[in-house]
Amino acid sequence: MWHMVCAVRAIEKLVGYFKSIGAPTCFSELGIGIQDEESLRDLARRCAFYGTRTIGGFKVLDEKAMYEIYKIANK
Repeated sequence: MWHMVCAVRAIEKLVGYFKSIGAPTCFSELGIGIQDEESLRDLARRCAFYGTRTIGGFKVLDEKAMYEIYKIANK
């Protein structure tokens, strides 16, 4: 449980840092607005090179995980 608390705090601090330097933290702040479901799935497919690659070193992310992150950023 404490791992989750630490992870959430780390994410909050990272988002705070990004905001402090003016970096976008969601699609709306990036200037592309809310994306539809198919666009999010397409972003994940392309990021995963159509299922042929994962990303990440500490935590490996596959296409499904990438899609979930895009959903979170979709505000």
